[in-house]
Amino acid sequence: MPEGLPKEVIKAKSGASRIVVALTIALMSVATVASADTPVVPTPSDAFIVPNDTLLGQENIMFTDSYSDVASYLIDTTKLQNDQVDATCKSLSDSNCSSSNFIYQAVIPVCSSPGDVNCLESLGAINEGGTYNAGSFVKYFPSKAQNEYTGDANLKVPSGTSGAIFSIPGASHAGGSEYFATVTLKGSVSNGVTSLDEFSARVTPVQIQPTINRSGCGLTTCPNAGYALVQNTDGKQRWGFQGPGFNGLQSCVANSMSESLCAERLSFPSNIRIAMKVRLNQNPTGWLHGRLSDPKVALSTASGVTTYSFEGQPVRIPALYISNMWQDIPEAIRNQYDSSRGSLLGCDWSCGGFSRIPVKNPTDPLTRNFTSQPSPSGVMGMKELKLWLATAHDKATANPSDWSIRSVNSDEISGANNCFSDKTKLTGIVTTNATQYSAGPPTYNSNSGSLEYQVASPHFDFQGAVFKGTYDLIMGSDVVRCVYGFSKTPIKAEISVIGSDGNTEVATTSVAEKDGWMHLSANGFEFSSPQVNVKLTQDAPAVVAPAPAPSAAPSTPGVTVVKPVVKQLTITCVKGKTSKKITAAKPVCPSGFKKK
Repeated sequence: MPEGLPKEVIKAKSGASRIVVALTIALMSVATVASADTPVVPTPSDAFIVPNDTLLGQENIMFTDSYSDVASYLIDTTKLQNDQVDATCKSLSDSNCSSSNFIYQAVIPVCSSPGDVNCLESLGAINEGGTYNAGSFVKYFPSKAQNEYTGDANLKVPSGTSGAIFSIPGASHAGGSEYFATVTLKGSVSNGVTSLDEFSARVTPVQIQPTINRSGCGLTTCPNAGYALVQNTDGKQRWGFQGPGFNGLQSCVANSMSESLCAERLSFPSNIRIAMKVRLNQNPTGWLHGRLSDPKVALSTASGVTTYSFEGQPVRIPALYISNMWQDIPEAIRNQYDSSRGSLLGCDWSCGGFSRIPVKNPTDPLTRNFTSQPSPSGVMGMKELKLWLATAHDKATANPSDWSIRSVNSDEISGANNCFSDKTKLTGIVTTNATQYSAGPPTYNSNSGSLEYQVASPHFDFQGAVFKGTYDLIMGSDVVRCVYGFSKTPIKAEISVIGSDGNTEVATTSVAEKDGWMHLSANGFEFSSPQVNVKLTQDAPAVVAPAPAPSAAPSTPGVTVVKPVVKQLTITCVKGKTSKKITAAKPVCPSGFKKK
């Protein structure tokens, strides 16, 4: 399914409040294609391959963080109401685009000179011994994006291309040494003012293979992912967003339809760290989240251009897929779904889904084909996963590896502490390997003084082994002090993982503060739905005794008498889950509290 279809477009055309993308796949016999050099067949360790479940009456559930076919586009928003015209632009000065209002999604190009901006500067890998292996740019894939366009650096509008293939020596995987990388910027232009709304970066090991059984776009020539002339189920053509969809046999991170090629997703080699540098003149701010462990982020700014360095180890993420016929779903679970739409009751923006085949009556669950695919980073997705864990025997379908990082959208940051949502700078990053997780900043519990973060996953991987969780939190030291009202004296932190039964899980934790950032991590804990708690405290400032005053009493010549300094004591008082620290010469707990 294509990633990043704009909600503005969906709303403009249908008035819907959620995105449901219909991808038509025709079932055909496997075509004869030229063989690749030793093509690798992905296993559940490499990728999750979406099955060809195309029966009417199916209600399938898919929890995965995989993505495919990220498209670039620059669109004149005034043309979106008419689906019989092409709304895309080749540039802001395109004669076909007379509006002053645009939306854009740019898979930015690879930097070709030191003066380039809004581009991917470098990609490489660091081996277990600490040696950095620089990657070399091979080509764009596809060679030309469906809606490729030229941006304007002065107006801070990035150019949009295809994803980039890099070769990284010393980081070979099962299919060679090639990696597919995308850095995507998404935003709008209004009367010459450009905004950046979303940022994402992903890296995937790939092998370029012939496409298998890829048809059904409805046109003689199937276009690459993006905005193109597509065919409705009634045979009429219209302009709209489309993608190659799934074929049930491959997990393509990108497709080049004109060449019938697939960038097949494979696993990262063990014990490497991926390192990426990006140059931007529009900066992601606020909170980031992603799929890597032990992340490191650095940035430097000169002449209005900021270079971001992202580094971290890839992680394995449990994917879960359950195939059902609507009438066979256990009643207790089926009652949690809207029968007319197929999505979970009370669904918000994070509830997605798609149909594998065209259907005449999408509101009838017995004649509809629907796959529910919630966002991996939302409250509703976590609720939906918990519904199905017992049915799935708490076991994953696949455990693909991933390396990605992205900004949170306005829905994910809504309600967060203001200290986290500063729009002038980067405030923090959270990363985890959980199937479902809270994308936004941790919730601050004022009663306990803890930052709380929710994660959920199957307890077992696809082979039946206990799956171990990772969690990393990086916050600006000034953000921590903002949340807690701390001074600039040293901060102490404790991190713990609380299981769904309320007991503390066994985990390896670490806390460090360096270069203006506080790093906290917890690793090796077990799922299904634990809560990660971070407790930050600060030593009380040292009490400075006032200068001694001469005693008024008679004194011996040459001898100064001073009053003794009263020693201050601090005790902790608790009442249920609430705790208070009392500092005094003779501290006493308030009424209703007990000394801890």
